Amino acid sequence: MPNANVVEIDACLNDCIAWCESNTNVEFVKHYQPLLTSARREFDRILKESDAHFVDWKREEIEDKLAWKHLAIELRTTQNSLRSINAVGYPDERVRYWDGEILTAAVTEMIEYLKERASAIENSAEMIEALERRLARAHGENDDEERTYDIYRRHATQRAQIFGAVTSLISKFRGSMRRHLGKHNEEYKSLRWPFAINSDRTVL
Repeated sequence: MPNANVVEIDACLNDCIAWCESNTNVEFVKHYQPLLTSARREFDRILKESDAHFVDWKREEIEDKLAWKHLAIELRTTQNSLRSINAVGYPDERVRYWDGEILTAAVTEMIEYLKERASAIENSAEMIEALERRLARAHGENDDEERTYDIYRRHATQRAQIFGAVTSLISKFRGSMRRHLGKHNEEYKSLRWPFAINSDRTVL
């Protein structure tokens, strides 16, 4: 499979289209010019959309991590408050925010502990409310992160598909132009061909 990058493909598409526009009388140009122009539009559209969805996913990923971090801090704050009043039997293990499953279990255990001792522990209702709010926010952000990742993944698939379609088109156009002009022709050599796509090295 060709391994040209975005910059190489972008530059080559521009060159191919510009050459076609200057050589409309050439027979194979009549076939390739509309294909290249259409590929240019699709290439731009899909890359723009996939880049935007990548940014959305990364933003949600950051917000997701922050929500879990804030939940872990809230749990630690609750533990410190209980320690300050010499409470006994509460979950006192420090849990890292990046392990959502373990953190959820620890927070759930703490909420149950506080509910069971609501009459004995001052401000237990406020502690419970803060933990439940942070827990709901963390799970909500996790859902948002997964949703935006799924959307980005679908667009990443389209991105890979347009890469394949465009590299195939460039390969065919390069072959036609090379047969028409020869690989030593200055016009042919002036186009910024990606080395990985239908290289001249394969031509005798």
